[in-house]
Amino acid sequence: MIANLRKSAKSQDEVLKKPAWGKFHCHNALYRKTMDLHSSILYGLELIKHMLRKYDLQEASWYLNNPVKKTVWTSTIKKTIYNHWNRSIVQLQPLYKGLSFLTTENLRRNIHPLLKINCHSTIDTARLPVKLKLLTGSYILQSKRIRMNKDETDPKCLLCAKEEENIEHFILKCESLRIVRNAILHEITTTLNAMVIQFDELSTNEKLQHVLDLTPVAKAKKLSPVSVV
Repeated sequence: MIANLRKSAKSQDEVLKKPAWGKFHCHNALYRKTMDLHSSILYGLELIKHMLRKYDLQEASWYLNNPVKKTVWTSTIKKTIYNHWNRSIVQLQPLYKGLSFLTTENLRRNIHPLLKINCHSTIDTARLPVKLKLLTGSYILQSKRIRMNKDETDPKCLLCAKEEENIEHFILKCESLRIVRNAILHEITTTLNAMVIQFDELSTNEKLQHVLDLTPVAKAKKLSPVSVV
């Protein structure tokens, strides 16, 4: 009988404890969620502060005290971000060898003429990404791949296996690309002849510049860059 009473008392005690423990568990879970939310909010605020300072915008408190229309805000953000990266590209361009043929003068207010041209055929459409990659130094040639991949040991062109595959070889010299190159160079020389420029008389760097970006020539001849690139 005493054993039964003890068992009953123990059961009642457990019943009394369960709600309290459950309540504590709920409070603990709520506390963790609150702290996680608090941390997320703090992170978001710090990110906003960082972005505002990066793009030389006003502090967040200024915009809270001086609310602007959505259209004005969107326009301001687009213009500010564009100007920031425009300046960055122009300033950093001389430091990167791969960007040596990229003309940045017209980027101060407009996008590059290459991105404005109308692609009239699938050939034009296919050419543009390759040309942009070559112009920005992001096209992976064998000479660049060997610096990126330890397993690569031979910088020679994989097409002709005669010379190191750099931008000069790829655009002007590779025999395996001769047929494709001649068709493209015919278009370029025709354009240059109209401007009284002999392609064969140009230096190697000038040839590469004219193949990749004719903007400097167009500017010198007072022509629209879009009409010649």
